[in-house]
Amino acid sequence: MRRILSWAPTNKNVQSSSVVTNDPVMKVMVEQPKFAVPQKDMAPTFWDPMGNLGNKVMSCSDPADDAYFKNLIKTTVANVRDEPEADYPMISGLYSTEDGIEIYWRGVSDAYAYRVFYRGSNGWKRLGDTRSTHLTDTVVSFGKTYNYTVRCIDRYGNYTSDYYSPGWYGTYAAEVPEITSLTSNASGITIKWYPVYGVQKYRVYYKNSNGEWRSFSNDVTGTSMTDSGVKYGRKETYTIRALDKNGRVISGYDPDGWSTTYGIATPGITSLTSDENGITIKWNSVYGAAKYRVYYKNASGDWRSFSTDVTGTSMVDKAVRYGRSETYTVRAVNYKGDVMSGYVSAGSSTVYGVATPNITSLKNTSDGIKITWNKISGVSTYRVYYKNSSGEWRSFKTDVTGTAMTDTAVKQGRSETYTVRALDKNGNTISDYNHSGSTIVYQKP
Repeated sequence: MRRILSWAPTNKNVQSSSVVTNDPVMKVMVEQPKFAVPQKDMAPTFWDPMGNLGNKVMSCSDPADDAYFKNLIKTTVANVRDEPEADYPMISGLYSTEDGIEIYWRGVSDAYAYRVFYRGSNGWKRLGDTRSTHLTDTVVSFGKTYNYTVRCIDRYGNYTSDYYSPGWYGTYAAEVPEITSLTSNASGITIKWYPVYGVQKYRVYYKNSNGEWRSFSNDVTGTSMTDSGVKYGRKETYTIRALDKNGRVISGYDPDGWSTTYGIATPGITSLTSDENGITIKWNSVYGAAKYRVYYKNASGDWRSFSTDVTGTSMVDKAVRYGRSETYTVRAVNYKGDVMSGYVSAGSSTVYGVATPNITSLKNTSDGIKITWNKISGVSTYRVYYKNSSGEWRSFKTDVTGTAMTDTAVKQGRSETYTVRALDKNGNTISDYNHSGSTIVYQKP
């Protein structure tokens, strides 16, 4: 035999408790704090076989000294009842899954099989037989409460045990799915949630402009999906319900939902570099961006985007002029070509141009005067100038690829003055020059 007892606290600082005894000295199994015996500030309660109404209910063996046991607990225990300790199966769990309510019970020694019952309108009805210690009731509806009990049977279907007549109750409702993250990326907003035990499919809802919940057109197998119908800067709110295998809801939902505003970090320009190709614009990579849209300020100071979005984190503006200031900014773009980030409204500016080449040597040779200058980063072509008899700068007919050339049109004893400018690939000057120039008198070796 076994004895069932429980009590509930009247003091809010004392938790519900129960006892298990196997000898005249009480052994107590309670949540913290622990008590040696039931306390005076505990008021009676009734036994809840499901153990889910706030009272921690456990079973206890009948001690040898029954009178001692009764005297010890008579002032605090509302309900003490003797029942067979192993005469019938005890249901240990009722779990809502996509298949229905899974019923689990503790096995009985020497039982051949079990018959599970549910309570119908006219009493207990047979649900099914099994040799295992669990069975699933598949004919259930969300939110409805069901009552079950179990008996042992032999190989011929004859009962070999009693059963617990009140049964165990369970409401068919899976756990409410909980969203774990909302992440903006190039595809939209990716929604992720915790898996619910026994569930494979989910229905995801969003709030429309009227604040009403609407479900997406397709249910989801798994624990994530991406909402592609989003716009930068717009707040989106989501919630989720679990489904059974037939697509029927089997859980509640969070009525407030989880919210986020669609958008990712703003790209920042890291460098603006002038070279013979133009101005190279570089910016930092932003997580979640598919491409980037680069903007420049026109003559009126308005932002205009370049015709093509950029895959990567750099581009070259070729439509620039030496000495003119250029201003740029960048936004992230998703796969549909919609902007998905802010931008730096002030932009980043630079004046187009490279460093001024400086002549490093003028050397008289038998062929003429050899002119050498320093290399400028990003430049391969240079224009060399000389001063004519009137003191005006004139360029040589041919531009130079490299950093040296020889002026063969020289005369013995005549003074010559030179300077150099860098060029872009279209032959436009992109640097200043040494306005005084460098001078030498030609003396043939």
